[in-house]
Amino acid sequence: MSVVSAYRSLLRAQRTVFAGDIEMIKNALEITRSEFRKRSDVTDKDEIKQLIQQADEARTFLSSHVAQGVLQNDGIYKLKVNQNHLSENNEIRIKTIADAEKEALKQAQKNS
Repeated sequence: MSVVSAYRSLLRAQRTVFAGDIEMIKNALEITRSEFRKRSDVTDKDEIKQLIQQADEARTFLSSHVAQGVLQNDGIYKLKVNQNHLSENNEIRIKTIADAEKEALKQAQKNS
C-alpha cells in the first residue's frame, strides 16, 4: 500500500463513519491532513512502511469500532451500525439509560 492510498483509504473510512456529520468529517480531515504533513519529510523506507501500517490500523479501527449516534426528533439517539461492526470478533454492547438506572438501584440496595 502506498502513502497516498493509505491516506485516501483513511479519509474514505472517515466519510463513511461520520456520514451526515459535516463538522466531524471536516475535523477528521484536518487532523489526518496535519498528521500526514508532519511526517512528509520521512524518507526511511521502514519508517514509511510503519506509518502506512499505522494509517491502515486507524482505518480498520474506525471502520469496525466507531459507530455514529444520531439524535432523533424524539430525543433518543439512533446508533448507525454497519456490517464492519458485526464481525465475529466484535460485540456490540449497548447500555440503555433504563439499564443503567436498574444497575444503580441494585447497587444502592446492595449497599444499604
